[in-house]
Amino acid sequence: MSKNRPTAEDHARHIRRIRALELRIEGLKTVREIAKELGVSVGTISKDLEWAIRNEAADCPDLIKTHREIEGQRLDVWQAKMIPMLDRAADPDDLKKCLDTLLKISERRAKLFGLDSPVKQEIEATVLTEASPARARALMRQFFSNDVAPEPVASEDGDGNQSDD
Repeated sequence: MSKNRPTAEDHARHIRRIRALELRIEGLKTVREIAKELGVSVGTISKDLEWAIRNEAADCPDLIKTHREIEGQRLDVWQAKMIPMLDRAADPDDLKKCLDTLLKISERRAKLFGLDSPVKQEIEATVLTEASPARARALMRQFFSNDVAPEPVASEDGDGNQSDD
């Protein structure tokens, strides 16, 4: 038997992953409910759903599209419930909680639908082929706000005599 050949356990795992996604879509079930129904842990179902969404997109595009639509609808419902709470929030702590929740909903929506564009970062670097200790300290002061050891002062050599470095 080949090492690459799927085992019965692999097949059962694949079926469970697809079934977990179907249950999530069909009944708008929570991860906890799906885990209980399939007899596995919540962590396993979370990983199964992530895997199914990531890997089954090519094989089951309609299933993935439906999942995204339903998740988007859930986010719409949650956001709609938060707006009146935001309007009624009198306490600054309640207002902060509402805003934090709305932000998380927005972030989740952006992640679900790929709305965030990649961030372009520019990195500037100075390359030194040789630097004296004084130049190295000056650069370190520049970058680390003077939190660098001061210049060394004359020290004693092994015979107890003062010498310059």
